[in-house]
Amino acid sequence: MVSIKYSCFSFLLLLSTFIYGDENRTKLAGLKDALYGFEYLQDSTRTKVWWFHGETVTTRAGITADLEAFHKQGVGGVVYYDQTHGNCEGAFEAFSPEWWEMLVFASQEAKRLGLTFETHISNGYVAGGPWITPALGMQRLTSVETIVDGGKDLEFSLPVPEARSDYYKDVAILAFPYQREIHDDSRVLKPVITCNKADIDAKACFSSSKQLSVIPVQKPGESVYMTLDFGKQFTARCITYSMAPRGKAATDAMNVPGPPTEEFVGTGFRVLPNLGELEVSDDGLTFKKVCDLKPVYLALGGWKQKTLSFPAVTGRYFRLNLHDWYEKKDRKPHLELGQVVLSSRACIDQWEEKAALTSAYIENDFTPSYQKNEIIDPDRIVDLTEQTDSLGTVRWKVPAGKWVVVRFAHVPTGGRTKHGRKNMIGLECDKLSAVAAEAHWNHYLKHIADSIEAYGGHLDGVVVDSHEAGSQNWTSGFENDFLRLRGYDLRKYLPTLAGYVVESREVSDGFLYDMRRTIADLTVEKYFGTFQRLCKERNLI
Repeated sequence: MVSIKYSCFSFLLLLSTFIYGDENRTKLAGLKDALYGFEYLQDSTRTKVWWFHGETVTTRAGITADLEAFHKQGVGGVVYYDQTHGNCEGAFEAFSPEWWEMLVFASQEAKRLGLTFETHISNGYVAGGPWITPALGMQRLTSVETIVDGGKDLEFSLPVPEARSDYYKDVAILAFPYQREIHDDSRVLKPVITCNKADIDAKACFSSSKQLSVIPVQKPGESVYMTLDFGKQFTARCITYSMAPRGKAATDAMNVPGPPTEEFVGTGFRVLPNLGELEVSDDGLTFKKVCDLKPVYLALGGWKQKTLSFPAVTGRYFRLNLHDWYEKKDRKPHLELGQVVLSSRACIDQWEEKAALTSAYIENDFTPSYQKNEIIDPDRIVDLTEQTDSLGTVRWKVPAGKWVVVRFAHVPTGGRTKHGRKNMIGLECDKLSAVAAEAHWNHYLKHIADSIEAYGGHLDGVVVDSHEAGSQNWTSGFENDFLRLRGYDLRKYLPTLAGYVVESREVSDGFLYDMRRTIADLTVEKYFGTFQRLCKERNLI
């Protein structure tokens, strides 16, 4: 049928010249060329296939049989990819002599049959392995605080940041005046904690333990009340808690540098019920709502912490009114909750998401317009970085009053590769670092490309699969890249990455947007850009 239509076009093209002139003849000629492409297919248009290895033994006979079958059916090429699931019985260890033999032979057979041959950027996904050290792995910013009394010369040691593999690298040591509106919290005042359910340990939910407490499912409309009695009036401005993330599937892998939205969608996403409400009372009998307690959505990387801020509210009693947090078809309807902190600290609403510590589309911002005594004045921040030695000892002539000293450092997120051969599993490389991306290339892709070339095979390109190791918000030298890309120094705004409000709600939120924008830019430039450059140098796609 295509041949008949194509022949008819030759006649129509001739006829149109006499009737309509050269303009329509040009248009018809273009359509003729398009039809030619359907009749005579170019190899570049043919389908490629993922060709998985590593779940069982790979043999020369199997390789030849697969590739000849692909070729017979019109497939244009393959992506040789070690992606493993299950026991992988009989599979060769990666980089073993048998593994190299099969890989090189596969490239030779693809070349013989005229198929394109590509390989994956990593063993499993997405880009990492045992050669990625904690220093080259994905990083996030963390902080620890120390409060000191001023009016004298001091020498004091800062706490060591909590870090995986005991690796951390200092970014800055900053100090700012202590303000009661920022730092008093429920742990300092030690309220009496009670619960209306005898089988639930409410105190454990408010402890610093990372072990979350299991709250059994309740009947529809039935509440679990966890009440805090401060014994006197207490002013709260935010609540932080950790919970086992919920939802059908993780929504995205890296933080999206967009403004807040009403709702978001993603793979398997659905709007989940709230956990209940935070409530306040003066007499312990009549309570009124302070804010809804939002769920923590499942995100790649497994982040569990959420902070909600609200206008200052005062009362002797506060309680968590937990109810109807599950869905009817929930396979695990119980609630796992812990590390709850009700605080008088003025805080940025949902700061963990805004600071890109977790991957989520950011919902509407409910940060109040705080008063000056509730926020940090950037002009009063003192940079103590140069007065702190490598062991974290600060020597400082402290001005009068109480001061908060914050140690900012970057630590590994712990993100690891998935579904590779066992001896190839390791840390994911830093997605914001060209040094880390090139280190991964040199330990994996370069060896493959060199070996295939040396033994007469052919490698056409490199493929990158999905990133599923969660987000990151820092890398070594991030502050320099931020200055280059955004045009201003981020140092005095670092406290916002611990939830503080600096200068104003609008300024803090704007800085956090610039953070997310910079993370996106560096992912393109340092990660994908580095792989693109290295591929181009070897004439690879």
